[in-house]
Amino acid sequence: NWMEYDKPICSWHGVICDGGPDANNTIVEINLGDNYLDGTFPSSMFELPHLERLNLKNNKVFMKFNDIYKAKKLELLYLSSIDIGSIEGLGRAPALRELHLTSNEITGSIPDDFYDL
Repeated sequence: NWMEYDKPICSWHGVICDGGPDANNTIVEINLGDNYLDGTFPSSMFELPHLERLNLKNNKVFMKFNDIYKAKKLELLYLSSIDIGSIEGLGRAPALRELHLTSNEITGSIPDDFYDL
């Protein structure tokens, strides 16, 4: 129901809001793991002001982390088996506490900012 604009966002599949499905502006979690997603993750999702948890594991999702610094409350990130390729910029996540990157073919060196996590 992601394209049913007449329904509250918080009632959409995989979207969890503080205040339940009838709330409309406080997205705290996006849980779309194992959903056969294929495409590019929109970096604008990092601008959700209350987002704490993001799960995209086991999907064909391409991501860049240039704007992850905007995710001020993002604490948990599940990106196992999405084939991200690079973790460049990931270290700029200001609140990240838990990170899952298993089964990815990460290339290149580990960026210096990654050690700041």
